[in-house]
Amino acid sequence: MATPDQIPTDLTLEIGVDLTPEAFIAASRHFFGLIKEIAAESSADPIGWRVRVKEGSNLIALEPDEAVATSQLNAVYEKFSVSTKFLMDGDVDSAELNDAALNHIRQLSQLTASKKQAVTMKFWVRKQPLSIGPRIAEAIREDWRSDYKDVGSVEGRLQAIQDSGGSLKIKIKDPLYVKPIECSLPENMIEEALATFRKRVEITGLIQYRKNGSPVSIEVNNIEVLPDDDDLPTAEDVRGILAAG
Repeated sequence: MATPDQIPTDLTLEIGVDLTPEAFIAASRHFFGLIKEIAAESSADPIGWRVRVKEGSNLIALEPDEAVATSQLNAVYEKFSVSTKFLMDGDVDSAELNDAALNHIRQLSQLTASKKQAVTMKFWVRKQPLSIGPRIAEAIREDWRSDYKDVGSVEGRLQAIQDSGGSLKIKIKDPLYVKPIECSLPENMIEEALATFRKRVEITGLIQYRKNGSPVSIEVNNIEVLPDDDDLPTAEDVRGILAAG
C-alpha cells in the first residue's frame, strides 16, 4: 500500500500488484476516461494531461500541463473527490456525473470484484486516499435499473451537436436540471436541429427518466423554437397591458 509521500501527483490511481496485462490496460483506460469526463464537466477550457508511471510501481499518475490555471484544477479535483465519495455511499444522484463518467467508474469498481482476478484499487486526490470497491458498481447498476420512459417535452438551449455512429445526437440544457439532456435525432431532423443550435427550444419525444424524475435522454420527434428571453414581455410591458385592459 502506498503512503502519501509516495504519491507523485494530485491525481493518482493505485492498483493492485501482479496484474494481468488486460486488467492493467482496462484500469488505465477507464481511469483516463473518467478524468476526461469530469474535467470536461468542471472546466470551460480543455485540460491537457501527462501520464507518470514509475518502473516497478503500481501507481498511475496524471499531471496537468503547466499552463493550466490552478482554479481549473481545483474544480476538477474537488468534483472528482466529492463525486467519488457520494458513489462510495451509494448516492448516484448526488454524484452528478454524466453517463459516460458513471460507466468508467463502474468499470473500475467491477475490476475490484472480478472473479478471475479481483483488483485492489484506490484513488489519491491531492494526497488523500479514496478506496474503490464493488459497492460503487452495485449502486450504479441499481440506479440504472430504475429508469423509466414516458412521452414528454423539455425546454432549454441546444448546447452541443455530435455525429455518433450515423445518428445525430444533441444536448439540451434545461435550467431545471443540473446536467444537460442527451437527444437522439432521426436523419430527417438533422437540418432542423442545426438551424436551432443555441436557440431556446421545446423538444418533444420519448424521455428516459432516472428514478428521481430527472430526464436523462430523449428520442426526439419534434423541435419547436421558443422566444428568447429578450423577446419576452417585461414586467413593465405586462403591467401596461393589464392597465389598458
